[in-house]
Amino acid sequence: MTDGSPTHDKLTILICESDTRFAHQAEDILKAAGHNILVATDKTSAMKRLASGRPQVVIVPSEMSQRPEARYIIDFLHGLSPRPALVLTITENQFDQAHHAWQLGVDEAVFKPLLDKSELLEAITRAVDKVAAKE
Repeated sequence: MTDGSPTHDKLTILICESDTRFAHQAEDILKAAGHNILVATDKTSAMKRLASGRPQVVIVPSEMSQRPEARYIIDFLHGLSPRPALVLTITENQFDQAHHAWQLGVDEAVFKPLLDKSELLEAITRAVDKVAAKE
């Protein structure tokens, strides 16, 4: 996939991100690719969006893995059927948090800030493919 186009049909994607600049950038990229986008900036709204929106992909920041509710949210996501693909956002100084998130069961990662729209689209495709292969 070299042109940045998603290979999957229209997906519902939940962006759980307090970094509003990244959330808006990701939302614009994903909407332009034809996906339905839900945005949550905190745990409460994320859980509501998860329950009502039934997203196929959930984007979470690496720092979430350090919060007490991380285990609960990840377990909840893994308990959904079909399970949404989990894409982690990482900034340069968060490699330890990213490693912990991988241990919790994240499927794919993307660095922020996004330098190219294809980065996010390709990470989502890889994550969805990994989840599909496990089922």
